[in-house]
Amino acid sequence: MEILGLSLAALGILFTYIWRANGKLQKWMMQAFVRIEEGSVRIEEGLVRIEEGQKEIVKIIEKGFSTLAQMILNQTKILEKIEARISPSS
Repeated sequence: MEILGLSLAALGILFTYIWRANGKLQKWMMQAFVRIEEGSVRIEEGLVRIEEGQKEIVKIIEKGFSTLAQMILNQTKILEKIEARISPSS
């Protein structure tokens, strides 16, 4: 009978340890899930910033091309005027 009592006490201690360890494990898992969610939010915010930056870069490039096209047109007009002055009038 004493062996049965000791066995039951040992099992009780073992189950208590397992129960507490399981509780800690669940707590750690929930903390990990919260951190994963926070990381996902930060990633989404970063992607939004990247998209905004890409849009801004496109605007700058478009403005640069527009300016470059205008400069080339102006140079062409100047060259045409110079050519008209150099060419003999027929």
